[in-house]
Amino acid sequence: QIYKNIEIIVIDDASSDNSLELVKNINDNRIKVIELKENVGAVVTRNKGIEIAKRRLYYFFRFR
Repeated sequence: QIYKNIEIIVIDDASSDNSLELVKNINDNRIKVIELKENVGAVVTRNKGIEIAKRRLYYFFRFR
């Protein structure tokens, strides 16, 4: 993508698959990766994302 005015925050809630490594291998400075050491659930994870975000528009996408 060439759109520059975007902030992507990916929070790994202690996943057990290789999704964290896949995201870490994406070379894009618009993506910020946060790795949680223990599973804290969707509410805490979303609040963490809002806390970190620099923008006011949010979209939450959850993998299962």
